[in-house]
Amino acid sequence: MKKGVDITLIKVKTATMHGLDMLDVVVEVNITSRGFPSFDIVGMASKSVQESRERVRSALIASGFEFPQKKILVNLIPADMQKGGTAFDFPIAAAIIAHLCNKSLPANTYFYGELSLSGDLNYTKGCFNLGLHILHSGKKGRILIPKRSEGEVKLLEGLAYIPFSNLKELSLILGREDGIKLSYGQKVYSNIERPIKNDTHLLEHIKGQERAKRALLVSLCGWHNIMFIGSPGTGKTMLANSIPAMLPQLSYEDSIEVTRIYSSTGLLNESTFLIEETPFRTLHHSASMAGIIGGGNPFRVGEIGLAHKGVLFFDELPEFPSRILDFLRQPLEDKHINLARFNYKITIPSDFLLVATANPCSCGYYGSKVKDCICTTAQRQRYFSKISGAILDRVDIIVPVNLQEESGSSVSEYNSTKYFKKIIERVRTKHKNSLISKTVAKGNIKDESKGFTLNSKTQKLFDQASRSLNISMRSQVKILNMSRTIADIEEKTEIEEAHMLEAISYRTSYLSTFNKYY
Repeated sequence: MKKGVDITLIKVKTATMHGLDMLDVVVEVNITSRGFPSFDIVGMASKSVQESRERVRSALIASGFEFPQKKILVNLIPADMQKGGTAFDFPIAAAIIAHLCNKSLPANTYFYGELSLSGDLNYTKGCFNLGLHILHSGKKGRILIPKRSEGEVKLLEGLAYIPFSNLKELSLILGREDGIKLSYGQKVYSNIERPIKNDTHLLEHIKGQERAKRALLVSLCGWHNIMFIGSPGTGKTMLANSIPAMLPQLSYEDSIEVTRIYSSTGLLNESTFLIEETPFRTLHHSASMAGIIGGGNPFRVGEIGLAHKGVLFFDELPEFPSRILDFLRQPLEDKHINLARFNYKITIPSDFLLVATANPCSCGYYGSKVKDCICTTAQRQRYFSKISGAILDRVDIIVPVNLQEESGSSVSEYNSTKYFKKIIERVRTKHKNSLISKTVAKGNIKDESKGFTLNSKTQKLFDQASRSLNISMRSQVKILNMSRTIADIEEKTEIEEAHMLEAISYRTSYLSTFNKYY
């Protein structure tokens, strides 16, 4: 805090959100008796930052402080960068309180938080991201945050912080550098299996559909994109909705990565600070482009980003606009999306499993034994024309789902949610601890040292199928990848002919299915 003849200049550290990242900002507060009383904020402050003037004024008065009848100018550095959000309330108020109490603020300290009109500190999104920013950048310092956001930062091991409930508590540490009681984050992660909720959709609720269930198992074990095609009432959506109960918990590293995304979007709350369950995001074709992809001002992560390390479910895929479906090409290939607008450029991680359903035509009954289809050939072609060949080529498994006749037989334990989950956890753990998935992702299908050893018969089968079906290089990689997954499900070291045939069938099913529609 610097003082002139009748001027006080106070600098406070804080940060602002830029996509998922935090950027350092210095809040300069100039308070002087010269000129008419005013309160202004400069430095490319958005409307939400400009509104902090009224929140700060009311919060200070409600907390028992006398708001200075002076000229107050707040400058946000760097001044050429757009700044938004409500977390600037606390650092601005802290600077004014330091002036009123004629005491200095603690050094190497970030102030971050939104104020209520009563002077209390509200839950503020982004505290988790700020903590990660300090830890990863190697900065020495601590953060002062709302008590209601403490749950986010106390999970970050080694982070020094002080939680505050209101502005009155701040006066207790002003002018002090020693003796300030700090709290430190600790690694908290519980890898305990959660009980299945009563209202959860289970695989046991679906009678029959053995092939579709098997394909779903292969999909979840190897993280292969899957699409179910069938008439209404065949169980396509039920199959997709049974996925969350079979998904294992996120690893600690993935949990931190996903929580970072949810914190930036304000989807954490005072009871949920660490996202441990694998995300499952369901999309409807009425959703907007910004809602699915992300965007806006201030920026908000879309469903594609929120599905990171989880599942993104498109119900009735052909009903979505073509421009949204075409946008899927980048995240499906690169596992991230790049968004460029006039005032920002952001990269959002989006490593998700695509699950989709579709009717076979506009009326939904093409090929059905229950009801005659009323669509013309042109209508069927037009219905699926929204889905480009490039998108279809990135879907590993396409499974026709037909109506099953009622059966009084009970569901086998080998088709139960519990049994599937056990297999999925085993296979995914094996893949995570090996180089198999990385090898396939790079398209290195000839690298036998990574677990893709084929005997002569299996290799011959693979080569013949590739030639006769005119399979693209990407599809060849997908077939080999699925073969490896199927072998791991069967706990086989070597890929056998049966594994290869099953994997090929998921691609030939794709070809035969869409040859009917185009």
